[in-house]
Amino acid sequence: MAKQSQKAEGTKIDQELSYALTLITLMAASGMTPYESFRKLRSYELLPSTRREAQSIVNQVEVLGADPLTVMSSKAEETKSKNFGDLLAGYVATVRSGGSVTHFLSSKMRSFFELQSAIARQTVEKLGAIVEAYLTLHVITLGIYILLVSLSSALSSGVEAPPIEVVYMLLFGIVPMITVGFMFAAHQMWNGGVVNLD
Repeated sequence: MAKQSQKAEGTKIDQELSYALTLITLMAASGMTPYESFRKLRSYELLPSTRREAQSIVNQVEVLGADPLTVMSSKAEETKSKNFGDLLAGYVATVRSGGSVTHFLSSKMRSFFELQSAIARQTVEKLGAIVEAYLTLHVITLGIYILLVSLSSALSSGVEAPPIEVVYMLLFGIVPMITVGFMFAAHQMWNGGVVNLD
C-alpha cells in the first residue's frame, strides 16, 4: 500500500514536472538560481506536488541552515519521482562542474517535452486502436441483435424465436459490460503514459 502511494505521488510530480521545469528554466534565463526558483514555486497552487517538494527543499535550507546544493543532492536520492531526482542531480552536477545552468535546464526541458510528445502520440495511437475495436464489437453486437429480431419475426416459417431474455441480456448486459471494459482499458492506457526520462 505504501509503495502504491509513493508511486502515485511520483506520478503526480512527473505530470507537473514539464510545467515546473518551464517555469524554472524561464526564471534561470532571467538570472535567478534554481533554488530561488523553488522559493517562488512555493506560491504556485496549480502545482501542489511540486510545491511540496520545493517547500521541503526551502525548509531544509532556511530552517536547518543547510547548503542548497547538498539539500538538492540528498533530495534527488529520496524523491518519489525519478525524473525530478534526475533534474536535481543534473543541476547539482552542472553547478559543481562550472557548466551553464541555463543551457542544462533548456536542454532538459526540450528533451522532456520531446519525449512527452512522443509518448502522447503513442498513447493516442493505442487509444485509436481501442476505439476501432470497440466500434467493431458494437457492429457485431448490432448484427447479432438484428439477427435475433429477424428470427423472432420468422415465427410463421416455423423457426423458434429466441426468448426475450436473451435480447435483454444482449442489450442491457453484454453491451454495457463491453463499454465498461473498453473504458477501463482506455483509462489505464492513458494513465500509463507518464514520461520517464531514462
